[in-house]
Amino acid sequence: MLRLPGVSDVPSRCVHRAREQFGPHAHSVNAALTFVRDHLMAWSMRDKIAVASTVTTVFVENALSYTRSGFDIRLEGTTDEVVVAVSDASPNLAVRRERPLGGCPGGLDIVSALCHRWGNAATSTGKTVWARIGADDTFGGITGLLQ
Repeated sequence: MLRLPGVSDVPSRCVHRAREQFGPHAHSVNAALTFVRDHLMAWSMRDKIAVASTVTTVFVENALSYTRSGFDIRLEGTTDEVVVAVSDASPNLAVRRERPLGGCPGGLDIVSALCHRWGNAATSTGKTVWARIGADDTFGGITGLLQ
């Protein structure tokens, strides 16, 4: 079970778990997306694939951009939500940057618009960035970014 603030503060109802490590290669983004999609399909959580894939893309691209090492993805599924967590070797926590008026939203802006609950925590080997994707976490939140 993930033991991170905001993730493990709710008693576990975890039904499914999966974990995989990926190398520091550009093709790891597609491999990570396949990992997420395949597990969510096997867990009958098809309705979470689009948001989970978008969150995974942001977290993985950030891990590859800010570290020279690989990354680890963990998925946990319950009956009504999935947690996506990406760990990397960077000790620098993920920070949502202020964007200039009219500027394009960054990756963490998109995650924040999609997921009501996300965050990150330092670990002994770097950090883990996570997002909880529940029934209310849909692409409907994206419209606020476009204004």
